[in-house]
Amino acid sequence: MRERLIPVSSFCIGNTRLCEPHPSKRDTLTRPTIATINWQHPFERINLGGYSVIYRPAPGIVAKIGLVEPDEVVAQQHMAQLEKALPVLDYHPLVKVAAQISRDMCSEHGVRPVIRGACGCGFAQSVLLMPEAARPIGVDEQVLETFMQEMRRVCERELGLDWTITPRNVGVYKRRLVGLDFGTPEPEDR
Repeated sequence: MRERLIPVSSFCIGNTRLCEPHPSKRDTLTRPTIATINWQHPFERINLGGYSVIYRPAPGIVAKIGLVEPDEVVAQQHMAQLEKALPVLDYHPLVKVAAQISRDMCSEHGVRPVIRGACGCGFAQSVLLMPEAARPIGVDEQVLETFMQEMRRVCERELGLDWTITPRNVGVYKRRLVGLDFGTPEPEDR
């Protein structure tokens, strides 16, 4: 099978030139939903969250799987309307996922030791589906810091949410910086 090249657009944030995948019109029309993805298929694991793992179930799409509370989804949807977060494509609190994904979420056997000694292998998981953001590689530190401080202020003012300031929680989507991860951190995670 011939590999499909993904068009890339370049743009500037501050004085930094960045590149990100540019979705085609066809990709926009065929965006997957939770119902259209085969969750029994093991996906590429691309990142770890505090209480979840990020997978790529389709090109340009990521699924945050694990402990994803409805309040986190509402916060992300709100911030997406302000163009400060990724849009939520779909969410479901209980999805039967592949055995390997379920094992990844297990506190005893997996990569997220949330509750020590509690085996969760085989349990259904929460799934948040969204477009994939690029990392803000090369963004000026002052631009990044200003964005993170603004995100924290907006989250506190609009949502009463203490958004965690860390470059890990920033991505690039549609030529702008966006905040990632609107879950409520536990005090020991701050």
